[in-house]
Amino acid sequence: MFDCVFSVENGITGNHRTEEEEEEEEEDRGEVFTVELMRGPHGLGLALVDGMKTPLRVSGIYVKSVVSDSPAGLSQRLRVGDRILAVNGVSLVGMDYHR
Repeated sequence: MFDCVFSVENGITGNHRTEEEEEEEEEDRGEVFTVELMRGPHGLGLALVDGMKTPLRVSGIYVKSVVSDSPAGLSQRLRVGDRILAVNGVSLVGMDYHR
């Protein structure tokens, strides 16, 4: 059994990517996928951010960082800028970040 099941959409990025990474990101943009994670001894290894609190000012909950040796990092699916659409079947679309 998994602690968290995330529905994720490849999302926003900043200007710190190489041209090759930006091309790859363009190909992936809009892809919706599911990631199942079991909580490790130090949690999931995932930091989230309210998109309205970023310089891009977009609504939604986004991946701010992923710890490389954590359950999230070892999955090799989640990337900075990915939008979290749902957790354990509960939609986050339109939900306030603090909820």
